[in-house]
Amino acid sequence: MGITLHPWCSGDGGAGDVAAESRALRRLHRNLLAVVARGDAFTEAFYARLFRRRPELRPLFAHGLEEAGCRLRAKLALLTSPVADAAEVACEIARLGRLHAALGLREADYALAAACLVESLAEVSGASWSEELEREWTLALRALCSSMERAGRKG
Repeated sequence: MGITLHPWCSGDGGAGDVAAESRALRRLHRNLLAVVARGDAFTEAFYARLFRRRPELRPLFAHGLEEAGCRLRAKLALLTSPVADAAEVACEIARLGRLHAALGLREADYALAAACLVESLAEVSGASWSEELEREWTLALRALCSSMERAGRKG
């Protein structure tokens, strides 16, 4: 059936008013764990794609890509966890939205990052990647980006 509305996204930015298909969320989490088990391949592929398309974003990562990659993997693991506390997830999304807004990131930047994430997940997943995973990741990341943008606008 797939995701119709991911738990990362809600009409008012709150955590309690959204239902998601838990099987789809578990699929995303399992896929992420399998990708992360391959070491830094996922984050290296992601940042290479991102900077190839938008080299001017590179200075935002002055603290180093290894640290940024660790944080990215940890955040995605939390956000896809089927057992994560919804309020904790909502708070983290809002925090990330405010942080990214403070860096001056725009809607196009979110869309680019989401596309690079999906492409990198597909690359590192290899033969286990499917159209269903692509669709679910795309919907989930679109919802996440929307929630982060909304939080960033609210400040």
